[in-house]
Amino acid sequence: MTAEPRSRHIVRWRRLDRPGIERATLSASNGAWHLDGRIETDFGRGPARIRYRIGLDEAWRTQSAWATLREGQDRRRIELFVRDQTDWFVNGEEQENLKRCIDLDLEVSPATNTIPIRRLDLKVGEARAIRVAWIRFPEFFVEPAAQRYTRRALRRYRFENVDSGFTADLKVDEEGLVLEYPGLWTRSP
Repeated sequence: MTAEPRSRHIVRWRRLDRPGIERATLSASNGAWHLDGRIETDFGRGPARIRYRIGLDEAWRTQSAWATLREGQDRRRIELFVRDQTDWFVNGEEQENLKRCIDLDLEVSPATNTIPIRRLDLKVGEARAIRVAWIRFPEFFVEPAAQRYTRRALRRYRFENVDSGFTADLKVDEEGLVLEYPGLWTRSP
């Protein structure tokens, strides 16, 4: 992406395959980026609410994150921290399996696709494989995942989860935020 994002951008999505909405704010301050969001959905056990915050450096590399999940009376929280751009800590414990991960992907959010889209800054026709720290919901399990992004047009990217074989062609806005995630999410006004 060549355009610089505005210092604050608020977006909303509607889930297409099950009940769900997300509201996220992308903001910049002091040379860093932040993604803050709220998701309301249902994992099959009743209403669930997720709040998250992801801190990124000026090059869009994940530095820290937290997320909370509420389902009924159950409330859980996960905290992540990255040291020296390679050492990941989850709830204070170093995770050797996450070494070489740069990006964070929340399984339930289209907002986190923005992170590698902005960081990679691919030219049309370019592709790049990456490793991400993937937070699975509702389990709150963090695992490494191999992904690939291919820029197919000015505002279209092919997303691939290399491990599972899942692919989706994402349409994004001028700031790299998803407009359409076929079968899963669509931008709301």
